[in-house]
Amino acid sequence: MAAPAIACQRRVVFDAGYDAPHMARLLAGLPAAVRGRMRADRVMRRLVPATWTQPRQSGRPAKNGMEFRFGGSGTWSEPAVATVQVTDRYGGTANAAA
Repeated sequence: MAAPAIACQRRVVFDAGYDAPHMARLLAGLPAAVRGRMRADRVMRRLVPATWTQPRQSGRPAKNGMEFRFGGSGTWSEPAVATVQVTDRYGGTANAAA
């Protein structure tokens, strides 16, 4: 009888000075979970909506979607998930949304 396979997942943790999204892409497919802090002035791009590429128009199709600025709440969309945690720190209640 063969031994059962054990799912071993390594945790890779980075500080804000490293490029965690790039490392996550490099480690894709490996049993690793990448976690990292990101700088508050970071700017990322969303995925290209399908409506931008269909129907096909002349010229090169868009590579990136709209900007998402960590420091600019005007670029944020509505959160898909929100949580509230009562704590003795952070003024009594901690709110997180993603």
